[in-house]
Amino acid sequence: MGQTNSRPSAPEPGRLYHLDNFRTFLTALVIYHHTSIPYGGLGTWQYISPHHVQGSSPSLTAFNALNQTFFMGSFFYMSGVMSFQSLKKKKSISQFLKTKWIKLGIPAALYTLLAPPTQIAVIRLLRGTNADFWELLIGHLKALRSVRGPVWYSSLLLVFDTAYSLLPQIALPNLGFWPAMILDIAACSLLRIPNLAHKVFAPLSVRSDYFPQYLIAYILGTCSGPKDPASPPPPPLLTPGRRNALLATSVLSGSYIIGLLRSRAGPESYSFVFLDSGFNAVSVAYAVWNESTGFLLGASLMNLFERKEWGRRRWRSVGRYSYAAFLVHPIICVGVQAAAEDWGAGGLLKSIVCGSVGVVGSWAVAWGMVRIPGVGKVLF
Repeated sequence: MGQTNSRPSAPEPGRLYHLDNFRTFLTALVIYHHTSIPYGGLGTWQYISPHHVQGSSPSLTAFNALNQTFFMGSFFYMSGVMSFQSLKKKKSISQFLKTKWIKLGIPAALYTLLAPPTQIAVIRLLRGTNADFWELLIGHLKALRSVRGPVWYSSLLLVFDTAYSLLPQIALPNLGFWPAMILDIAACSLLRIPNLAHKVFAPLSVRSDYFPQYLIAYILGTCSGPKDPASPPPPPLLTPGRRNALLATSVLSGSYIIGLLRSRAGPESYSFVFLDSGFNAVSVAYAVWNESTGFLLGASLMNLFERKEWGRRRWRSVGRYSYAAFLVHPIICVGVQAAAEDWGAGGLLKSIVCGSVGVVGSWAVAWGMVRIPGVGKVLF
């Protein structure tokens, strides 16, 4: 994916290529994450394998659980950074909002309307069953109450960007790192009180108990740079002291959860469902682990991309298609999984192979989509 010549591309003024590259990496990780769910991992996905039991693979369960801690929070942090940079360049608020509503709003609306029935039609077609798209579409539209699929991220980001551009004080400049972390953990724990744990913010389809992480990550992203050229940049988010404290917190809370899983769930089930059963010691431990591990992993990986030369240089034009790949990957991946349904490989091997095909296929389709007149202006 990187350049083959020895001289890296000259960066555009003010362009943060390490964020572009980190976003590309995260997009590929999202595809592998979703692909692994039906083969013994954890989560919600359109395709359900008839040959594998969800939560039956310890390796895929650990993979999904670790990804959940940081990859969406990292997306929101980077989005906060980019929104801050965009507004700092004195782009008018109206132009900023127009761009955001076009690039985020239009794909979210089209995906919500068309992608879910398309996924079902693809699966049924490859299984040789009834795949009447119009019947599926009409049924889908009648039952539609909120955004669907991964565009909940686009929809929530659109809300954040709109609020940030109109209410810049949302950045909360007096909120320090540790108060933000404590507030995040407390909010995520309280939102697991019974009757709230599995509710979502309709019509955005956002899990309420993960919402605080996304909001605080976005706010921290908007605070990532100096407010004016004369101001010194803020200190790095991941100092050595914070890193050590987060690591210790992650290990201790993770050890407690693993012990609980072994004693309650047994060695053949790795389900985290009971962690969302209400406000109790277990759900609090999960909130502590999820938030501390998520910030530790996300900030460490982002720092790695920023420090290394391969992370700072431009990866040709691969990053230009990551947003389009993110949008089309659910349809591509369920098609790949339905086509490989009767392959007798194990869940881990299926996840790797189908995930790799999904990554390549999503970027290939994205490359073609952005060449459709008018589409490139929305998805680039």
